[in-house]
Amino acid sequence: MKREEYEVLNIIKCFKIKKNYNISDDLLIDKVIRVLENQKLMDTVYKTIKYSESWILENSDRHKLLKLKAMNTAITNSEKFNELSRILKIFNDFNIEVIVLKGIVIRKLYRNPDLRTMNDFDILVKENDIEKSKEILKSFNYKEDIKENDIHYVFRKNSECAIELHFKLVNENFFRGNTEFQDEVWDKKIIEYINGEKCYALSVEHSILHLFIHKAVHMVYGGIGLRQLLDLVLILEEHSEVINWSVLEFELKRAGLDKFSKVTLAVCNKYLDYKLPLKIDDRFFDTALLENYMEEIFKKGMEFNSQKNRKIEVYLAYRKGESLNRNIISFIFPKVEEMGEKYKYASKSKILIPLAWIHRLILGSIINKNSLKYKKEFLIKTLKNANKKNKLFTKLEL
Repeated sequence: MKREEYEVLNIIKCFKIKKNYNISDDLLIDKVIRVLENQKLMDTVYKTIKYSESWILENSDRHKLLKLKAMNTAITNSEKFNELSRILKIFNDFNIEVIVLKGIVIRKLYRNPDLRTMNDFDILVKENDIEKSKEILKSFNYKEDIKENDIHYVFRKNSECAIELHFKLVNENFFRGNTEFQDEVWDKKIIEYINGEKCYALSVEHSILHLFIHKAVHMVYGGIGLRQLLDLVLILEEHSEVINWSVLEFELKRAGLDKFSKVTLAVCNKYLDYKLPLKIDDRFFDTALLENYMEEIFKKGMEFNSQKNRKIEVYLAYRKGESLNRNIISFIFPKVEEMGEKYKYASKSKILIPLAWIHRLILGSIINKNSLKYKKEFLIKTLKNANKKNKLFTKLEL
């Protein structure tokens, strides 16, 4: 890892125990801020960082801007949660039970809850309450996304406010493990309050299991960042006295996440000072494995790690559990049904399939305006990253 990444980890460790952290090297500050912004943690740890007087003197405008951004995040989040409580009141008026998920619950464990950034709100209702729930959200001027999803509907009010209305917790198109726990969440739910309005949360064990499943899916398909690791550590530490580890370990094994969860706990122990509550075999502390895991974490948000680039890497590294070489071949020479609409003519005859492949390669080359040098670098980096991902996912048994 880079020096600034170690600094960021030190900042998070201090944040966790409510202590301030002094960045003594002015030359590192800009790089640290960049990493924190990439990880969507700058506002969260704003009050933890203490800058040198010399840096503040030379960067007074930027220092003020960081403060203003943090204040804006706090105000925006407070307004969002006020509205969420009003929405929950209407759900309660119609006797619709709601389980609030992930960040909605975890934020209260943060040093300043309103500084934990929130991309959206995830709520779970029973399937027979979906239509009425949609009506309620629309009454608050939320509009439903037309994009289809197998586990939730997305409602947006503006660019900063979205609600994911879940009727299931896990998308089985992306997660290969056992998901039987979903049938048990309503029986084991616990009471929660949002700004005084009653709702429900998952049981502690189900919350942690859900976080691990969410991390496993995002590790592969979208990448996970330090905030997700911090969420996990905070909930584990907050409920350390009540977690039933025998139940949780059973659920993680049943979901096929035994190795992934243990390596993740080892990462939290090594890099975020999480005290392990159970004995973990030394093989899960393999230095190279933990470093590769953290490398994947810090890549999230980096400029080169674009969404398009990530999709290609995932396709090559993870597609149907095939080998990397087979996936490269499948990417260059895909099946007709895996190509876009403009290549559907190839379905009329096998003779047209090679023409469609050539057509696709030429069209992709023309549309992509980047230089030949960039394309070469893009290809080399993508293949290199895909190879690393393939090895990491295999070791994590994802």
